[in-house]
Order: sequence, then C-alpha cells, then structure tokens
Amino acid sequence: MSSEEVRKSPEQNVDFRIKPGDLEGTVREVFAPPVNPARVWLCALSSGLLAAVIGWVGGERAARSFHWEGHVQVEDLDARGQRDPSLARSLLKSRENAETKNAALAMGILGAVLGLAFGAAGGLSRRSTRAAAVGGITGLLLGAAVGTVVPWELVPLFYRSLSRPPNPALPLLIHTGMYASIGGVGGLAFGLGLCGPGGAGRGLLAGAMGAVLGSIIYNILHTITFPLEWDFSPMPGKGGSRLLAHLCVALSCIACVVASEARAKTRRRGKILPEEES
Repeated sequence: MSSEEVRKSPEQNVDFRIKPGDLEGTVREVFAPPVNPARVWLCALSSGLLAAVIGWVGGERAARSFHWEGHVQVEDLDARGQRDPSLARSLLKSRENAETKNAALAMGILGAVLGLAFGAAGGLSRRSTRAAAVGGITGLLLGAAVGTVVPWELVPLFYRSLSRPPNPALPLLIHTGMYASIGGVGGLAFGLGLCGPGGAGRGLLAGAMGAVLGSIIYNILHTITFPLEWDFSPMPGKGGSRLLAHLCVALSCIACVVASEARAKTRRRGKILPEEES
C-alpha cells in the first residue's frame, strides 16, 4: 500500500455521484413510498365497505326528517272533482323542498363518512397517524359540505322536469352528479392521507371518475336485481337500492383511487434524477 493511499481520509473515498449501475436501486429508495400494496388495498376496500354501510344507515335515519303532507289534500279534492292548478303547483313545490332537504342531509352524511373513512385509510396505509388524522378531518369537512350543497342544486332541477314526459336518463344523471361530487372528495382525502398534497389532485380526479363508474354499475345491477322497481326519484328509491348504490360507488371509487396512486408510484420509480441527466 502506498503512502498516498494511506493519507486519504475516508471522506475522500466516498463517491456521491450516481453511477448507471446503481440507478435502479437508488431511484427506488428516493421515490417509492414505504408502503405495502397489500396493506393499501386492505385499508382501502375496508374503508369503502365501512363507509357505504355507515353512510347508508345514517342516511336511512335522516332521509325522512322532512315531510310533506299535501297528498291528503289532493285526494280530497279529486274526490269532489275540483281542480286547482295553483294548488297542484304549491304541493309540488312543497314536495320539492322536503325531498331536497332529505337528499342534502342524506348525501351530506354519506359524504362526511366517505371522506373521513377514506382519509383515515390513506394515512393508515403508510402507518402514519398524523396523515390519517389530517386526511380524515379534511375529508370529513369537505365531504359534509359538498354532499350537502350539490343535492341542494341538483334536486330542484329534477322536479322542474316533472311537468315534461319522463326521461329515464334523468335519475341516472342526478345520481351520478351527486355521487361523483362526494367520490371526488373521498379520493382527495385518501390521496392526501397516502401521498400528501401531491396525491390529493390525483385522488380527486380518480375518485370522481370511480364514482361515475360505480353509478353506472349500480344502474345496470339495479335493472337486473330489481326489474319491477321504477326508480324515478332524486335518490335511489328503496332502502335496498340505496345500499346497493352506496356499495357500488364506494368500492369503485376507492379502487380507482388506489389504481391511480399505484400508477403514479410506477412512474416515479422510472424517473431520472437531475445528476444523471447532466
């Protein structure tokens, strides 16, 4: 061993540059989040099932909070042969107000539960209680707000069309709009809990798209499982139908969110570090 090699300090022997042979392992250590895919899927699907069932139970208890009793007066008037268009319009308005409040309350509960469960699941997927708390609280507040406001705007549009011939596509559009809004919030909360602010935007888009897909799946299954049920209402008509709708939307939404985050993780693994580009 030469005297020149002996005089070199340990710091001089360390080469911090990334060599081509070390690129794959180094990039994986820098960019891949320390999460187990099986754990992510387990937390995600569990949160989807839990949110759908709890949201359904809460929505069923709240769905009849506001009543309208005008149908008794209409039956009495028809028995005497009287017709009053202004009274019919006022009764329809009373029904619209009651159903709008019921739908806003039920979807607000579902949105809050969905956002809370998805946000907490995203944080727990990477074993971070702080991320679970941030994602859950954010999803809870945004889900409750969005789930309440969107039906308040969409349900009146539904009742304005009752004077026209029935459009079978209208309930699908109303259901899809309401579910897509809270699905986007749930995806945002899960992405925030799993990957931080960078995953929130991806989760928002993936959650909304997953909720749209889930709404379409629900309508197909509803036609098969409940062929005699005429579902022309701002909310899925029966209790069993609403549970089926919540399950389809929640599971499809969370599956799309997890798939989008996994795809983003794959892209990050193949990213070139700035030192390697020079």
